[in-house]
Amino acid sequence: MNIAHIDELALIPVGDRGLQWRPIRMRFGIRAFGTNAYTADVGDEVVEEHTESSVGHEEMYVVISGRATFTLDGEEVDAPAGTIVHLPDPSVRRKAVAEEPDTRVLAIGAKPGEAFEPSAWELGFKASQMEPKEAVAYVEEHMDEYPEAAATYFNLACFRALAGDPEGALDDPAVQELGAKLEGVFADTHQTPEEFGAAFADAMGFEPRPPSPEMRSVLESFMRERSPAEAVIPYEQLQDVPVLVVSGGWHPAFDAVCAVLADRLGADLATFPGAGHGAQHAPGFNERLLSFWDSTAPRSADRP
Repeated sequence: MNIAHIDELALIPVGDRGLQWRPIRMRFGIRAFGTNAYTADVGDEVVEEHTESSVGHEEMYVVISGRATFTLDGEEVDAPAGTIVHLPDPSVRRKAVAEEPDTRVLAIGAKPGEAFEPSAWELGFKASQMEPKEAVAYVEEHMDEYPEAAATYFNLACFRALAGDPEGALDDPAVQELGAKLEGVFADTHQTPEEFGAAFADAMGFEPRPPSPEMRSVLESFMRERSPAEAVIPYEQLQDVPVLVVSGGWHPAFDAVCAVLADRLGADLATFPGAGHGAQHAPGFNERLLSFWDSTAPRSADRP
């Protein structure tokens, strides 16, 4: 028997839109179905935008407290406390935003007709809140409890890099396998932007989404560029140059790349969690940049 109040569950931030995950399935070791709770304040996401198409899950959401606005395939639904939202169709695009403080939503889901398997994202989300060495140990201990996924091995390699083992990360066979998948994505020059975006998302373990007109333009440019794997970084030439490596802190893969760069260049590393591609807009960025400039000024002055 397991009994707990929702306030006793762990509180883990997810993404940069205020969503907070309270793990239930992991806490109780539930193996028959997936279930978690999510909390958010006014204007923040309490259910992130997604579909269940890739896993075929049937889902049900229960608004425990507060009030939320669900958007289901573009249709808004007012959901005060006590509302039940059942979505048997995995393809329905869903999200919910909190309309009152401390809105709480319970989510339950599984694939009809099949034995339940826990989602590998649980492992990565929880490990991302730990110190890198602790995250490595946690993932290695628990990864056999989840379906095999390239993203799990890739995240493990990223945590190894953050823990100070960049060589171990780069030599990991799973990372090399994922790199090969991405090479295949960039090598196919006959794709449409939509096909390229879907293939890239699939290789990275993300759910493909139809691109907006703006994103389609980005994809058109991205797919014409050379693969990042072709980049040759002249570490030796750069080691005498002051370098500040900046990470937006939104994905362990990119954090790991930054950790490897900082390690090999002997550089400073600044991380702004949740900033994503907009690290330059994050609170404290200007101060950190000015501090870096000040620290390098004497070295710059010595140069002719």
